[in-house]
Amino acid sequence: MLTLQMSRDGRAGPAGLAHFSKEGVMKKFELRVSEDPIEFTAENASAFLDVWKSQSKWAFPDDHSFIRTAALSACDWSGKPIRFDNIDHFTADMMEAGMLAEVGDAQG
Repeated sequence: MLTLQMSRDGRAGPAGLAHFSKEGVMKKFELRVSEDPIEFTAENASAFLDVWKSQSKWAFPDDHSFIRTAALSACDWSGKPIRFDNIDHFTADMMEAGMLAEVGDAQG
């Protein structure tokens, strides 16, 4: 399992000590878009998009293009509809499809 830590500026990096924000405790999530789930720590589940992009071999000119292609792939993998009109819908549908899950808080 690959473990990444999201910084406050939205960049993914190797996991280290959990960082705490003014907004609250960082949470652990698991992104299941390959054989090996990607565990990451972030303030909220919508950070999965930056994690996925950081691991992707795809190159896209903008976020919308990436989101559209990622949603199409997720739909193919899960067999469920995945909306990509905004990050909140995309995140909710990824969680509903079982491809994104909160697995705990960064403290344990």
